[in-house]
Amino acid sequence: MTKISRTHPLDLHEIHSRIARSLGLKDLAFCARVSQDWNDSFTPLLYKSVVLLEQGPSMESVESNKHHVRHLTIPSATYEYPSPIPELDELVSNVMASWVLTTLILDGNSIRDSESEALSEGLKTNSTLTTLSLYNTSIGDNGVQALSEAFKTNSTLTTLDLGNNYIRDNGAIALSEALKTNATLTTLNLYNNSIGPNGAVALSEALKTNLTLTALDLYNNSIGPNGAVALSEALKTNLTLPALGLGANSIGDNGAVALSETLKTNPTLTTLYLQGNSIGYNGAVALSKALKTNSTLTTLDVKSNSIGPNGADALSEVLKTNSTLTTLDLGSNSIGPNGTVALSEALKTNFNLTTLHLYNNSIGDNGAQALSEALRRCLRHSRPTQHGNVTKPLRSARQPHVRMILDAVPRHVVFSPRLPTSSAVYKVYGVKDDIDTNVKLQPGDLTPSRLRTFFRVQIHKYLEANENVLPYLWKRY
Repeated sequence: MTKISRTHPLDLHEIHSRIARSLGLKDLAFCARVSQDWNDSFTPLLYKSVVLLEQGPSMESVESNKHHVRHLTIPSATYEYPSPIPELDELVSNVMASWVLTTLILDGNSIRDSESEALSEGLKTNSTLTTLSLYNTSIGDNGVQALSEAFKTNSTLTTLDLGNNYIRDNGAIALSEALKTNATLTTLNLYNNSIGPNGAVALSEALKTNLTLTALDLYNNSIGPNGAVALSEALKTNLTLPALGLGANSIGDNGAVALSETLKTNPTLTTLYLQGNSIGYNGAVALSKALKTNSTLTTLDVKSNSIGPNGADALSEVLKTNSTLTTLDLGSNSIGPNGTVALSEALKTNFNLTTLHLYNNSIGDNGAQALSEALRRCLRHSRPTQHGNVTKPLRSARQPHVRMILDAVPRHVVFSPRLPTSSAVYKVYGVKDDIDTNVKLQPGDLTPSRLRTFFRVQIHKYLEANENVLPYLWKRY
């Protein structure tokens, strides 16, 4: 029995060779034209995005078609197999010098000083690469310092991912110097590193003059309140950065207060992530005051803090008048029933907020009931027209407000310690009590994960069948 060997479809030259060896001269003459058609039509598409793996295309085929490759991924698994692939620094030097890549992904590899130097030298002359991802590559300050030298002159790179590495203040300082002259980088990810207050101060100095960066992510570093204060000062003059991530940096109330002062005048920032920062009541009050005058911020993430019911009450007051915020994440903030009631009052008049996260807040029955009434009021804001059509606010608000109740109520019901162990009946309460939406659940279904999935499916089915009915609330009876 003839043994069939596997050939990767990208290795077109090998396929052509096998066909050629089985054909006569006359047939080869005809197939030569077919082969040319294959090359012209398929090769550019097949080699546009390449992942180097043992089961992928051979290095020889990729090398011979390098003029077609635009996206190259070299995962760490590439070097776990005995394959004829050159050392990473050698490969990087070759790629940067003679290929026409726009995206190079080296995530998970170990980037030593030699690879950093190779990348740096390549970036100094490369004129095609726009995205470089070095996530989880163990790169440290020395490697970043080498790369920073290249960023001072490189004029094509727009996205740089250095997340989950060993970058400290010295690395951040080197990047900051590069940002003062670099005019193309728009996205810089530095999450999960070890950048402290000094590194944040250096970055803030760069932001005062840099006019191109549009997204800076410093999640899970150690900038502290002093770092937050420095960045806040920079944002008073920087008018080009719309997205800033400062989650898990222990900035506390002092950092939140400083950022709040900036929000009062900054006309550019639209997205601010402050999750996991030990922000308490004072920080929430400061943010609330800022939102009274701020007219640009659309997303505020303050989950996993210590805002509490009083902080939620302060935020609810500003939500009654703020007309720009569309997404607010208050998950895991111990706001309780009282905080939820206060927010619910604000929702009765705020028709711009489309996403509100309240998970893990112990909202209780009172909070759930207040939230349900607020959602009813939101949908009453728009009535069907005389022709039976639903006005635009209802159509745009229906699904977002579904998201609110899914984030708050089902979690409360599903994880209730009094959840019955026998079959139960749940009902969707709408504008009429006689709507046939009763659902019976068997004892085997009464697990938190199954109930949550079940609730979500049933709610969406209900909405599809009753689009114009007022909101609903899962209740046990």
